[in-house]
Amino acid sequence: MRLEDAEECRAAGGYSPMQAAMLCLQTATYARTLLISDAPVAFWGTNAVPGVPGVGGIWLLGTTGLLRHRRAFVRHCNRAALAPMLDQYHTLVNFVDARYTEAVRWVRWLGFTVLPAIPYGPFNLLFHPIVIRR
Repeated sequence: MRLEDAEECRAAGGYSPMQAAMLCLQTATYARTLLISDAPVAFWGTNAVPGVPGVGGIWLLGTTGLLRHRRAFVRHCNRAALAPMLDQYHTLVNFVDARYTEAVRWVRWLGFTVLPAIPYGPFNLLFHPIVIRR
C-alpha cells in the first residue's frame, strides 16, 4: 500500500494496511481492482453505511504501483467509475485525511463535495468529510 494510504488508514481507524484492506473487501457491496501485469495498482468500492439506507461508504486503497501507472489509474478510476456505485446508492460518503492533499484534489476532481476538515478517528486528526449524490 502507498505510504499515504497506509497513514490515512492508521489515522482514520487505527488499522494496519492489511486490516484496512481486509475490512474494506470483507464488507464491500461493490469492489474492483486495477491489475497491471498481474500486480494490483489500486482497489476501490463501497460498503453500506449501517442504519442509513441508500448511503454507501466509498473507499480506495492504492499500492506503490499507482505511482508508475497514473494514466491507467485515471482511465479506470474516474467519474464514469462512480456510476455503478451511484446506481447502488443515492449518496456516497467518506472522510479523507486533510494531510493527504493529493487525495483531496482527486476526490474534488471526481465531483465530490469536500467539506471543511473536522477531528476524526482515534487520534482526532483532521479529515474532510466528502459526499457525492446521484
